[in-house]
Amino acid sequence: MRLVIGGLIHNRGEITECYLRHLLALDLTGIEAQWFFVCDGHRDSWQLPRGSEYVSVIDYGPRWTREPRDNDDPRPEYRRLAFLRNIMREKLLAAEADALVSIDSDICAPVDLVQRLVGAQSPWVAALVDNSAVRDKHNDQELIRMAGGERHYRRPCFNILNIPEGMTERVNPDWSEGGYSDATGAICLYSRPLLERVAWSWYSCGEDIGFSLAANAEGYRARYLPILCDHLMTQERLALHKECCELCR
Repeated sequence: MRLVIGGLIHNRGEITECYLRHLLALDLTGIEAQWFFVCDGHRDSWQLPRGSEYVSVIDYGPRWTREPRDNDDPRPEYRRLAFLRNIMREKLLAAEADALVSIDSDICAPVDLVQRLVGAQSPWVAALVDNSAVRDKHNDQELIRMAGGERHYRRPCFNILNIPEGMTERVNPDWSEGGYSDATGAICLYSRPLLERVAWSWYSCGEDIGFSLAANAEGYRARYLPILCDHLMTQERLALHKECCELCR
């Protein structure tokens, strides 16, 4: 199996260091891997996997900002993210590779992640990450702070959704077998045939939703596996990860 493996990197200090440490530990037995990273900024002194290629894109493409530009573009950062993810897509299409494994730079993958994604034999398969920022004392209410507002969910907020009639609905994962959803992102394997037909695009709920809607239109649904990866989206999560993770202690 020939894979392009990598992701988008922003300089997040110790979070980035944990991310790369986990990539270096991945089991790639039987995999021919090409490492490729898109650095939204200048490359720092990171310990990238041996043979990695990277491109720094700070000076071109849509400007990174969370400030609304107009009513038609209330989340302009999604335009930037679509641009960056499509650089990964273009790398896969230019390479002699079967699939892209994209892992965002605040996610710590387990050692067997790539083997399990490949073993799923699916054109589009994801692991799970918890996108909720805060849990209440009952551990059943998530609070997301985003674009100056707050969003509440009555169950864990994972990176899998269904999109009935264009409305996003969070999926409660099946932790025994995994399952399917209309939309996903963050940590996925995308097959070459899928990426030959589908690209990322701006969408008001996120560039991954724009990609997923286009993939759905081509007849694809995302398979997810019951693999929960650490999502180091806050300093609190980083501290907990470093306390519990054997690689990062």
